[in-house]
Amino acid sequence: MSGFTSLLLNISKEIERGELETMKFCCRDYGIGAKRLEEITGAHELFKELMKRELLGAENKEILVELLEKADRIDLKNQVLSIQGSARVDSHSSVTDDPVANGILKDAHLNEIAEDLGRDWKQLGRKLDIPSSILGNIDEEHRRVREKAVEMMLRWKKRNGNNATGQVLADALIKIGRKDVAETLASACQQDGINIDTSEGRRQGSSVRESSRTESEHFIDIGGVNSMRADLEPKLPTQESKRR
Repeated sequence: MSGFTSLLLNISKEIERGELETMKFCCRDYGIGAKRLEEITGAHELFKELMKRELLGAENKEILVELLEKADRIDLKNQVLSIQGSARVDSHSSVTDDPVANGILKDAHLNEIAEDLGRDWKQLGRKLDIPSSILGNIDEEHRRVREKAVEMMLRWKKRNGNNATGQVLADALIKIGRKDVAETLASACQQDGINIDTSEGRRQGSSVRESSRTESEHFIDIGGVNSMRADLEPKLPTQESKRR
């Protein structure tokens, strides 16, 4: 088995059902008919079809990179690019080996809070923008709540690469009313040199910025209405003109 074939096989195993549907939809632009796409039930079949049409190959991975990006699998896209030796790997999303450098969480940190998170795992998953199809799969595949919580956070970490920081997770926990778990996470991360801010001031600052933006937008809207009114008033009939 060639290195490229092995790569495609590994990627196929990682692709979720919903992600495959997204990739199939995008393949309509490459001349694959709707009937053939309906017959494809796995990512490996889709890749095989693309190779058959000479759209995908060891020296032609652009379409693979594009499809993975459309499916929001930045982790797999970066994997392809790194093997390709490209210098264009998105450093904002690729995973580094040093968690302290950018606040990337260790799996141990996720295990630490899974028990306390409990049945709120799905609500947290939604707050972390994990597709409902993936949350549904996790719910079906795992029996224990703790296992579901761990799997959800591992999926989030894998999908988001360097964006999967302790601060992002803590902020999401606080937003769903689980500041207690956020503080447990902060305490565990601090031992590894990762600082997480769970203070009230951080949230208030965020609220003030949001409020200021809303007030500014409201002011602009009112200004626009007043300006429109000023333009229309000379054209509106007055009581005196009506009497004439």
